[in-house]
This record gives sequence, structure tokens and C-alpha cells, in this order.
Amino acid sequence: MGHDEVKFLLPEGQRFAVNGNGRAAGAGCHAERKIGGDDAHAAGEEGRGDGAAAAEVESFGEFRCGVVEAVEEAGGQVFEHGGDAGQQGGGAVAVGADGFPIKNLVHVLVSALRPLGRMLFDTLLPPSCLACDAPVDEDGQFCLPCFRKTNFVSAPFCWKCGVPLPFGAAGGAAGFCAACEALAPVYSQARAALRYDAAARGLILPFKYADRTDLARGLAVLMARAGAGLLARADFFVPVPLHKARLKARRYNQAALLAAELRRLSGKPVMQDALVRLKPTVPLGKLSAAARREALEGAIAARRPVSGRILLVDDVMTSGATADACAAALLAAGAVRVDVLTAARVPDPRLS
Repeated sequence: MGHDEVKFLLPEGQRFAVNGNGRAAGAGCHAERKIGGDDAHAAGEEGRGDGAAAAEVESFGEFRCGVVEAVEEAGGQVFEHGGDAGQQGGGAVAVGADGFPIKNLVHVLVSALRPLGRMLFDTLLPPSCLACDAPVDEDGQFCLPCFRKTNFVSAPFCWKCGVPLPFGAAGGAAGFCAACEALAPVYSQARAALRYDAAARGLILPFKYADRTDLARGLAVLMARAGAGLLARADFFVPVPLHKARLKARRYNQAALLAAELRRLSGKPVMQDALVRLKPTVPLGKLSAAARREALEGAIAARRPVSGRILLVDDVMTSGATADACAAALLAAGAVRVDVLTAARVPDPRLS
């Protein structure tokens, strides 16, 4: 194969990794497209989203009928797979029309230097307590005084929705809370790292409303610990979407930032735009569970078909109405299972 032409096998609707021989990994390949010259240039710009002049496809996207679709992150950048490329059928590397060896070498060098850059960053800006500025050893840690004030979600909790329970017997024979026994959620399981109390609000509210996006990394570490089983079985992460008007006002989606950090920790891909809010909803905080479900009727939909086991990511879970609406949309779009992971969970006052 010449350097002026790159040939891909295209599996319809499947995510792909490009390996060293220029083939898109994955089963079900049924069509192929040759990329060269102007087509290569166009594919490079679409695959990377940064105006690169060479035909490059880094890491992930989707091939559908010969069309390369970039997957974007919270900040609007093309998704770049940073985890176990072996899961996708080969090492994910840059593939360009101007020579594979140089680009592979750059990829290797960047991968090797990234840990050094992280070490330098930690030296200049050492990790600090999530709740204050006290120094700690790693991201996602609390200093001792803040740790004592923090309430983590721990057993006993509902096996289904993850709400904290006052005692084990409150979960019933199946381990479900009374609400889940009366009306089972659409999603399979939900877990959270923190009880949503005064200490958790001191983290979540600045992160959500005051541009403290730096808290996403530490909160994701806590979430990964609390939802280790959910992360292990997930194929993709999907953040709960914001309506475009709210996104414009806030400038970022806090759930998308958490999903991106979970991707960094686990190496699993994120489908940032799998869901869309079709209409704005009133603030749900003071509504009853029934009123929340009514407000969310027809508000959330899937943008495209999905597949596999999906982990839905959000900052706070209250009644679970939003999670249920998202799970219903994802299951209708083809997901085989939907779990939910949040940074905090509001306790049910009826169980206090």
C-alpha cells in the first residue's frame, strides 16, 4: 500500500481502533473505502477536528456506510482514546498519508512523556484535599479533618438504586428499598460515592455552578471506588445531557466532565453525545418523584443507535427520575444494560 492511499474496512455502526496496518478493527466489516488525496485531507480534518493537513484518524470515531464521525468530549474536542487499545482489536495509533513510522514514533514518545508531565504538574501543583487546600498524597483524597466530616455511601444501601438505608433489614428480602419494590427503576443498578449532605454540597455546588471544574478529577476517583463493579462491566460511559440553553449559560456539562475523568481512570470510551435533552425542564429539586417523572416526559432521547452495557454518569441522584428517563432512551436505542454512577446520592427522607 502506498503512502498516498490508506484503505479501511468499515464495520457499520461500530466503534473502531486503527492499528499499524491501517485497518479498522472490529467484526462485521462489510464495506470499504479508499482514502487518498483530497479525500484523505478531508478525513483527517473530520477525524481530528483540529485542521490537520494530513489524513489522520486518532483513536476512536464511528464508521457508518463509509462516513467518519468524530466523537467529542465535554470541551468540544474530538474524543481521544487513552485506555486499553487492545480491547478494540489493536493498538490505536495515528495513521497518516505522509508516512506511518514517523507518526508511530511521535505517538510512542508522547505516551512515554505523559507520565513525566504528570509528575512535573504534581510537583508544581501538588494534590490538595478535595474540600480544602491541605496537601494530600493523591487526587480524590481528603485531609483528616475533612475526611471526618465526609459521609460516604456504604452498606447498607438498596441493591437496586443505591439509596442509603438506616439498617440492613430496611432493604427487604431482595435488598431493595420500599420505593424500588413498589416501582422498579428502568436502569439495572445505581451507585454513588457520597451522601448528599452539607459536606457533599460543599463539593458539588462549586463544581456545578462556580466553575470549579478542577474538582471533576477528585470526584471521579471517589466514584470509581464506589462503582468499581459498574465500571468493570461497562462498555461505554454516557453523561446525562444538559439542555442547550442551560449548557450555554453554564458553559460546561458537569456530568460530561466526570465521564471524561472516568475514561481517564478506566480507559473505557465515552459517548458524549449519545443523549440529548429535547426540551428544557423546570428545576427538579423541590418536585415530588411523580412530578419529576411528569416533567421529564419526552425530554430526553437518544441521538443515534447504541449498543452494549452503558454506564450513565451524573453528579447527583435524587429520586432517580432523570436516570430512569435516560436509561429508557438508551435501552430503546439498543443498549443491553444501563447502570448509573453519580458523585452523590440524596438520602430518602422517608428512610431516615
